[in-house]
Amino acid sequence: MTFGQQIRAIRIQNKIPIFAMCDILGLASESEYFAIERGAVRPTTYQKIMLVISTRCPLAN
Repeated sequence: MTFGQQIRAIRIQNKIPIFAMCDILGLASESEYFAIERGAVRPTTYQKIMLVISTRCPLAN
């Protein structure tokens, strides 16, 4: 499972709207979020940390 798939699963599991995920990940637009979700862009270490802190859900390598 890619990071994008994991992030999408966490978002759905916690019922987080896309605009809130953009805030958590520090993204300027939804298109940037969808690029991460598709796997076209890898999230930075900072984005991974913010996701784990905000959702309290772990990410696998």
